[in-house]
Amino acid sequence: MLDISLPDSAGAITASRKTSDGWVPGLADLKVEHGTLLLSTEGEVLALEDLVIDLGPIEIPEAVLGYPLELTDIRLSLVERVEVAGAWTSPDEAHGNAKLELLLEWSLVNHGVTSPLGSPDLPPIPVELSVSGTAARVHAELRASAPGELWKWANVFRLEDLSLVIAGDTN
Repeated sequence: MLDISLPDSAGAITASRKTSDGWVPGLADLKVEHGTLLLSTEGEVLALEDLVIDLGPIEIPEAVLGYPLELTDIRLSLVERVEVAGAWTSPDEAHGNAKLELLLEWSLVNHGVTSPLGSPDLPPIPVELSVSGTAARVHAELRASAPGELWKWANVFRLEDLSLVIAGDTN
């Protein structure tokens, strides 16, 4: 079990709204507040057993919808165990790739009113995982890069181009 290192974990996502002239984008920072990453190995197999990431509120830039909105209570969690296709470069270091099915839980704050949102169907998110260390201390870094559309609401608002780095260490 690795605790997410807050200073080393962050990301960004683009929020866009559709207008008569096309999509108007706004970049929103992703701030990791807490998280855990559970890894396992069996022989040459490296697996991501569990992942939970709590993100700070995401402010949707006013330019996107014409008024400020905020996404809150944001939690990403792994739907099921994933084996990581990769290679051990030494007995203490491995690198690999996987696609993660993630569950997104979140709420929307609109004019001071918080409303829980349903869990959208997200596409599989491609990630690169690097793990290094010894039995005494393990460090892992998970890099997610998902260009393109992740979620759209009524063809008027969408989230796209996710970039996220999650770093974790054993205590």
